[in-house]
Amino acid sequence: MCTLGQKIAYYRKNRQISQEELAFRTRTGVQKIQLIENDQLIPSKQMLLKLSTVLEIPITELKVDMNVYDY
Repeated sequence: MCTLGQKIAYYRKNRQISQEELAFRTRTGVQKIQLIENDQLIPSKQMLLKLSTVLEIPITELKVDMNVYDY
């Protein structure tokens, strides 16, 4: 089973978007994208929504329990 970070990296690469471009389009830093993709940082609900929008995938593709993200 893929982790959240692996899924984000997969869709990013599939869309031929660099980490730098994803960071720019989600208005965050490259280091934050790297940490998320390496499962060293759990993205906020708002960040998950930004990522799914930029990657043009429904949030359900990430198969994340949104109830965990209450902050």
